[in-house]
Amino acid sequence: MRMRSSTSTLIVLTFLLVACATDPVIGTWRLDVAKSSFDPGPPLQSQQREYVKTSQGVKFTLTGVSASGKPMRVEFTAPYDGRDYPLTGSPSSDSVSMRRIDRFTADAVEKKNGRPVFRVNRTISRDGSTMTVTSIGTNAAGVAIKNVLVFERVKADR
Repeated sequence: MRMRSSTSTLIVLTFLLVACATDPVIGTWRLDVAKSSFDPGPPLQSQQREYVKTSQGVKFTLTGVSASGKPMRVEFTAPYDGRDYPLTGSPSSDSVSMRRIDRFTADAVEKKNGRPVFRVNRTISRDGSTMTVTSIGTNAAGVAIKNVLVFERVKADR
């Protein structure tokens, strides 16, 4: 009887670990400029985001073209533990902290020199095909920003 209980517990724990390990954001996402809103604007020309699961957390790489035609590349690797991790490539932010709200939702705070400058909410649709990223804060020029970016999944890397 003792053996059966241990085996059942192991099976349940394994199932829970696998269920928690799947992060629906993992993969490649392309911005749908027409479905997105940029306040104050103008809109970005393009953006792609790649999320890769690593032993240190989620590796994030953003590439694209800004509204003014300049190339963009922002990167970080961070777990969902609420601690600050280095962020490179952004004139507005130099660190990020992330927390998972539920399987489909995560919040992040981007900081510059330890001071919060952007609050970011990321939500994945239940079918895993759309990601909405809402960023509220102040950019490097001191302009208040509220962008709602809508992304379509290009590739799932599960």
